[in-house]
Amino acid sequence: MRRSGILLLILALAIPAWWLGLFVSPSFRDLFVAAGGWDALQSYLPADLGLALVTGGFAVRSGRGRPSPIGLGISCGGWGYATVMTCTATWTGLFRPASAVAMVAGLSVALFASHDLVSASHRHHD
Repeated sequence: MRRSGILLLILALAIPAWWLGLFVSPSFRDLFVAAGGWDALQSYLPADLGLALVTGGFAVRSGRGRPSPIGLGISCGGWGYATVMTCTATWTGLFRPASAVAMVAGLSVALFASHDLVSASHRHHD
């Protein structure tokens, strides 16, 4: 259970680190954003930072032994929505495939860790 909380915390910290890389390194940005897609991607920043806060908050709560199934579900829903938006922007040519791959990987980690945390909390209450 602790490992899953740590995975969620790392995932939450990866979001602002990724954004920092996008802003400071044009070569890093080119890995994820197609020509002309940077302005569109910047509109995602507030939502991504909110997702980082929600994911990090529930990671910390889970690490303290109090996972919230509803909160983890909200976090997973946010990851799912962000993944759909990113895959759509990739399909339309605004983002590069690496963006979609990164989001699918992030969603997978969020789903795995959240499932593990909720399942573990139910095992302890049964």
